[in-house]
Amino acid sequence: MLLTGLPFLQGQSLDPHYAPIGNSAFQTGVWSSGHLFLPPWLAGDTLSGEGFAYPADSASATALMAGLWIGGLDASGQLHLSVQDHHVVQGTGRDFWPGPLTAGTAATDSATMALYNQHWRLTRSELDAFLTDFADNGIIDSPQLYPQVMGWPAFGPDASGQVVALAPFVDMDGDPGSYDPMAGDHPRMWGSEMLWGISNDTGGGGARHTAAPALGLEVQQTLFVMECDTSPLSQALFVRYELINRSNQTLQDVRIGMWTDPDIGQATNDFVGVDTSRSLMYAYNGTPSDPVYGQALPAMGVGLLQGPLAPAGDGLDNDRDGQVDETGERYHLTHFVGHLNDFSTYLGNPLSPDAYYAYLHGNDLTGSPLVDNYSNGGAGTGLSSDGPGPSLP
Repeated sequence: MLLTGLPFLQGQSLDPHYAPIGNSAFQTGVWSSGHLFLPPWLAGDTLSGEGFAYPADSASATALMAGLWIGGLDASGQLHLSVQDHHVVQGTGRDFWPGPLTAGTAATDSATMALYNQHWRLTRSELDAFLTDFADNGIIDSPQLYPQVMGWPAFGPDASGQVVALAPFVDMDGDPGSYDPMAGDHPRMWGSEMLWGISNDTGGGGARHTAAPALGLEVQQTLFVMECDTSPLSQALFVRYELINRSNQTLQDVRIGMWTDPDIGQATNDFVGVDTSRSLMYAYNGTPSDPVYGQALPAMGVGLLQGPLAPAGDGLDNDRDGQVDETGERYHLTHFVGHLNDFSTYLGNPLSPDAYYAYLHGNDLTGSPLVDNYSNGGAGTGLSSDGPGPSLP
């Protein structure tokens, strides 16, 4: 297996690394633990920046942070849960850590986590130049001009020392088991700029934010942006997740959520809602003017473009397209909960694993379905529905 110039950084601390990403419309970033947006200064870092800064390079932001929630049950009914939310990013009290896991044991170690405590960046301009160089004669004449392509982490070691497949790439020489950019292999790219990173939920050992057992989850995360002048696409951050169960057990009733803390300027005057037909959560200012944005008020949304594959033959129309169990059927958004940043009984901050899992089911903190009682005591409309099923090792 050919491993070409992987720029792994040795000897880093296990406080996660922050990588900025953006374009002329907005600026934001991601941590090597997978947390999105959270500004470095809020995490105790000396770097400057806002959560999701819009417009770019401004002190105004439409969101503070966002992250993955995932939970499921083992064969005995024990809940396994890992989340990214308001808990600390630095230090030990978190659920996600950098690096891959060993298949079957979901193991890692401090050296492996330090090795992957970074992100790999790729720009469209460098990739295009690389492809042009290769196309003229089938040879890369100036490899030193393409450090991002040459150092792409297509393969790398896990904690056991086994070399495993990592970041996606395009195989040009008919050997998918190796990454050889001198033979034309190159990263698979989306957008005009891209970041790739890998994290897991077992690296912290017993010191976990949720106080629940880990899932043995490896998260391969790709972020990309587009530079499209006036196109709305230039105002979007795209995030692609590959979630891999590295444990030796099958988990049932697995629920996946994207937790988001939108703050449209000032954090205390915003509303949130959901467009179920578009699998889109949105946030907007609740007053005609905002102390940060004034009257030029933006809105923001978080949309599910492509959910996980639905179980074959489950008899359900999971993507709500009028067809049942078609090939390649994927889940759409199944729940939406807007909880409060307080400690109220029904929709406050989750303080236990069961509370997080209740929200992932679209229920309130007591486990009861959320009901539309707008009609003052009518039957209401329960928001619960089936979500993703088993997670196989």
